[in-house]
Amino acid sequence: MRKRTFLERYALVSLILMIALPVFGQDSLDFYPHNLGNFWEYRVIEEVNFTIDTLQNTVVFDSTDSLNRSYFTIKRKILNNSYYTGMWHYFIDENKDIYQSGQLIFKNSAELNDIWIVNYQESQIARLEIIEQDTIFGQPSTLKGITYYSATDTTDDSLWLVLNSKWFASGFGIIQYRLEPS
Repeated sequence: MRKRTFLERYALVSLILMIALPVFGQDSLDFYPHNLGNFWEYRVIEEVNFTIDTLQNTVVFDSTDSLNRSYFTIKRKILNNSYYTGMWHYFIDENKDIYQSGQLIFKNSAELNDIWIVNYQESQIARLEIIEQDTIFGQPSTLKGITYYSATDTTDDSLWLVLNSKWFASGFGIIQYRLEPS
């Protein structure tokens, strides 16, 4: 029996087109490439109402400071829903950890099942739940699946409430984002 690929098993929000692909085999920032002008287009499937839309992300600002920390902004636009249009601001620190609007969304040094605090005030944590190798658009890639939780006690995962999950692929960035229904 043939092993199913990542996209066959999990894709609800699938990467359908990527323009200005980054160079493969860069450094640890492969999981979130962000050169000025990079453009990604995703299919958005809303499971409750079964609506389909298109999300476009474009890097509109990219800068590095004297300590080699990176700052970038992504403009997001859902074509048929202006509610989700806006700017998202990112910061990559000297450890290559990625912050979105002050929240630690990707911990570069995390190993399988590592947990970290995303947002202390809102009791949000993340856990790296899957690391695997796969092929995406003909390119070998490492996949990292991170689930984000609301949790007041990090020692008892039976009390954690799933908020969302993101799949990062080296060379591509986020290839899946799943928001849990509330």
